[in-house]
Amino acid sequence: MIWFYIGFTILIFALLALDLGIFHKEPHEAKIKEALGWSAIWIMLGLAFSGFIYQAYEGHWLGIGMGGDLMSVSLANVNGRINGASAVLKYFTGYLIEKSLSVDNIFVIAMIFGLLDIPAAYRRRVLFFGILGAIITRGAMIALGIKLITNFSWIVYVFGGVLLIIALKMLFIGQDEGLSGSAFLCAVRRRLFVTERFHGQRFWVRAGNTTEPDAIVDTARPGAILMTPLFFALLVVEFADLVFSVESIPAVLAVTTDPFLVFTSNVFAILGMRSLYFVLESMIGVFHYLKTALAFVLILVGIKMMAHSWLEALIGNNLDLWMLALIGAVLAGGVIASILSRKRNKASPRIITYRVARRAFVIVTGFFILATGIAMIALPGPAILVIPLGLGILSGEYAWARRMLIKLRSLQKLDHLSWNNIMDVLKGRVRPYGSAWQDDGRTSSSTQRKEDPPE
Repeated sequence: MIWFYIGFTILIFALLALDLGIFHKEPHEAKIKEALGWSAIWIMLGLAFSGFIYQAYEGHWLGIGMGGDLMSVSLANVNGRINGASAVLKYFTGYLIEKSLSVDNIFVIAMIFGLLDIPAAYRRRVLFFGILGAIITRGAMIALGIKLITNFSWIVYVFGGVLLIIALKMLFIGQDEGLSGSAFLCAVRRRLFVTERFHGQRFWVRAGNTTEPDAIVDTARPGAILMTPLFFALLVVEFADLVFSVESIPAVLAVTTDPFLVFTSNVFAILGMRSLYFVLESMIGVFHYLKTALAFVLILVGIKMMAHSWLEALIGNNLDLWMLALIGAVLAGGVIASILSRKRNKASPRIITYRVARRAFVIVTGFFILATGIAMIALPGPAILVIPLGLGILSGEYAWARRMLIKLRSLQKLDHLSWNNIMDVLKGRVRPYGSAWQDDGRTSSSTQRKEDPPE
């Protein structure tokens, strides 16, 4: 097993060396097109690694996946073995959770850079070393978390409770300034003897060896080593990531306690965070409801972590597939709700009031339930009940949801939904007429024509 970690670590450091040493050797301000390209590359690398995951766990190379995953234990799998397909599913779910939570981290990092006035050309360097430090700290915290869960089974409920508390804080309390308060940062900066100005890309300078005028350097003892604002920003970013890892690592441990899957999904998710930062930096004000969606993701994984055995017995082997689908639906709902809200309130400033918070809750919940119902068309589940429920919640905000809900009443006599039924409604082939079925004159393969009601 140790060879997997050694090989993976060598791979990651080689990729980082190529990134900073060759492709981004000279400092420059990253453009959106460049950042999108690199984000796509990192995502494709993360997805491509799932091929290795499948082969390694399917063949149980060097004994990997032979047992020990507490989130895979069931009556049929008492040892917690993981095969190739299950490993890939857990890897994707962990990757998606970590990737989505890293977006919240990016917003905080952008606020830190703004408060410290970090030049755009130097931000890539800070993020590079920030990710390097995050890989080391995440590895240590993952090892600690798995050790605690293995030795103390009750710690699962503690981790799940922490996730639920963080989620409720995100929903009802919001983001406090914490480290990002400018007064706090200024006070710490003075105590750490940070130089007054930037000195290129350097993290440290020696007093007496600088050519640029700097009041802090000039008053320091000759030969003294002082940190620059760039290194101070790196320290703040590292601490912010450490705080965020308290919620992200337990969230992934709710999916699997296999250390290799947790570590690799975490690392590949945060590797692309640097490029994703430059993509999202200019769009921070767009995703109003993304934090609400992230809170729902934490609630989902927190409940799954605490009620794993019960859910496994209730849902069966498709539990991980359901988790992946539900998390994707929640995040998609948050993004869609943000885009729709921005179109409706383009000129109005965003003020967080009870009405705004209630609307965010209704929109994200409605899209989440609607997406779940649509997924139930292919997966087992009562789609005929869940889809109208989602549309009913959204009908208070959107006219199209009300129209769809009225059209779906024409399907009330069916015992299940199919894609043909849905397409008939969307194309207007089927319209409700009281409690009877009415057709536009075109017979559908999924519907049965009934007599028109008497005039």
